[in-house]
Amino acid sequence: MSTIRISRHSRLLRQAAGLALVATLAIPGSAFAGRSTIVKVSGYDLLCPFDTPAARGTLQAITRDRSDGGSFAFVDLFIEPTDPSAPVLSGGMDDPPLTASGLDATFDMNDDATGDVLGTAHVAAVFTSTGVHRVRRIYQRTDQMGLFETFTVAGTLTVATSSASYAFDLGGCEAGGQDRMDQIHDPSGPKAGGPAPANDLPSAAAPVAPGSRLQEWTGGAALDPEADCLVTFNGEVFTFEWGRTVWFSLVGTGGPVTIDPRGSNFDSVVAAYTPGANGLDQVGCVDDDSALRTAQGPLTIDTRAGVTYLIQVGGVNGNIGSDSADPQWGRLRLAVS
Repeated sequence: MSTIRISRHSRLLRQAAGLALVATLAIPGSAFAGRSTIVKVSGYDLLCPFDTPAARGTLQAITRDRSDGGSFAFVDLFIEPTDPSAPVLSGGMDDPPLTASGLDATFDMNDDATGDVLGTAHVAAVFTSTGVHRVRRIYQRTDQMGLFETFTVAGTLTVATSSASYAFDLGGCEAGGQDRMDQIHDPSGPKAGGPAPANDLPSAAAPVAPGSRLQEWTGGAALDPEADCLVTFNGEVFTFEWGRTVWFSLVGTGGPVTIDPRGSNFDSVVAAYTPGANGLDQVGCVDDDSALRTAQGPLTIDTRAGVTYLIQVGGVNGNIGSDSADPQWGRLRLAVS
């Protein structure tokens, strides 16, 4: 199984959304240094991984209305047939009719290698709302607040060429809508840098145990992580892009232990490892909290009594409202339970 690097850009495309276009406002930042820009963002998301005996692939549909002029909308579809002699297919369209009701659209499918049009794809997706949640997400340069809606999905995707046809059920898709406000902070406040944290490397991991609570500034940590965060999506293993990490050591209790960064002021990532024959073997890695829909997700691992676990905590690469791909940093708050 191959390992693929997943960028912050692709992760944001799956998360961000909103509904109405309003004027961009520059306001004095009472909660943040300098000034802030408020951007209204709204839209819908549809993400579908497929894996059938005939083919595997991914469908992604996104609409974004933004008050700062950065609106966009598209559908991307990638199909990899099981038959090695069949061409890999890709296709999509701009400005899809993606709404709270779903998506009904037809577009061309191309030979991914040559770009030649080989057939068409038809998406017939119907959304049913499962609830609306008011959410606040805190990132290093952005405070994101608004209403986030989730949907169940029903329907089919059919792809037909002159030599083959494929059909996929949409029941396993994820879909959502958002109507949010992003308050993007002026970067005139504290900058990254300063002395490297004492626990910047795994060899100097700071000991923690259930009941530990701590705060730490991560702006001086090295840009690159010392170990990867590996996540699995649609049968593929991805290396999540992050950095400015610090390290902790934890002796297993024989039961589950949770490492919780909630309360930190940047988009955090938490990973746990055990020493292995070829270095560090990952036990788990978490970015966001899917239940609370926050950018600081706790990691819970099942531990073995007396076994030492190494915990790496850092920031996601990139930031909403910024062109920089550097990892986020700031005040890390960590609780172990």
